Amino acid sequence: QGQLCSTLYDMSMKMIVRDNFVHGDLHGGNILYSEAHQHVTVLDAGIATSLDGRTFAPFAKFLHALCSGHTDEIVEYLQRFNESPIAAKVDLVKFKSDIQGTMDRFMGPEREHPELPVNAADMFGEVMFSMQKHGMLMKGDVASTLFTISISEGLIRQLDPKFDVARSAIPYILRHLPMLQAEE
Repeated sequence: QGQLCSTLYDMSMKMIVRDNFVHGDLHGGNILYSEAHQHVTVLDAGIATSLDGRTFAPFAKFLHALCSGHTDEIVEYLQRFNESPIAAKVDLVKFKSDIQGTMDRFMGPEREHPELPVNAADMFGEVMFSMQKHGMLMKGDVASTLFTISISEGLIRQLDPKFDVARSAIPYILRHLPMLQAEE
């Protein structure tokens, strides 16, 4: 199970961060694993999408900021990904305070069980809730990609409950950032 967990995680990160491919229905029924060959085959890519070309590199930086708990960068990218017609009316001081609270609960000093993996899906959910609370509307491709990462996290955690998707993402994103920055 540990090998399959690592293989699924690596495959998911490559698809999203390196290849800009978002499988919108990645669950156990859409994955075939050959233990003999340590090979994964993904099925049913009918709900696949990708990030807009102008969003791809900024999304990787945003994901890095989320997984690192860097509130200022998170807020900067959330403003960039905001498609609400009332974007100018967002109280950035209050919004930043809400995002900081989320980061403190999931990545920082208010974290209840720092020995356990970060629950990225719950963290993403709270960030999206904060956006909604402040009248912001996240770009659809960004929201879909965060949702896909959340589903992948659930799949991976079924195999290894101690696997920390958020913390494991940081080195992977850093490895691909030079290529992504060249595209931006």
